[in-house]
Amino acid sequence: MTTRPGSRGPRDRAALAAVIAACAIWGASFLFAKVALGAIFQLPVAWLDGAPELPSSALGWAALLALGFGCTAGSYALWNRGLERVPASRAGVYLNLEPVVGATLGVLLLREPVTAGLLAGGGLILAASILASIPVRSRRGAQQVPLRLPEPARHRARAA
Repeated sequence: MTTRPGSRGPRDRAALAAVIAACAIWGASFLFAKVALGAIFQLPVAWLDGAPELPSSALGWAALLALGFGCTAGSYALWNRGLERVPASRAGVYLNLEPVVGATLGVLLLREPVTAGLLAGGGLILAASILASIPVRSRRGAQQVPLRLPEPARHRARAA
């Protein structure tokens, strides 16, 4: 049985199911590898410092789940949603704001001290992010010279 492109026939459903299954398997294997590598690198710390205690109350488990799903999964989902609307080259600049937001929340919520280094570092990150976000405009009448990169050595040897 053949179907025309764009139709929702059996082939399209089978292909969609295969793609979804492949994505699920890749995601699970990626997650497993990430957890396994994290565990391997944390073993020396656990041996030296002792294993962390598991939450003993429902509130502790709720907080742990909120961190895992709310903060981690939620931030990835929001980031990917943002990438649908903003080019990656522009969105990448905002990754640098993560330490500024973390330090600000530490000062506001945890009453962390405000130090000169904190202010200087945060100011530099903010200034760099703002400068990187400003679009570059060429002056009228200015000649645009294309960037020429040097040829690799193997190309020069062949040409000679």
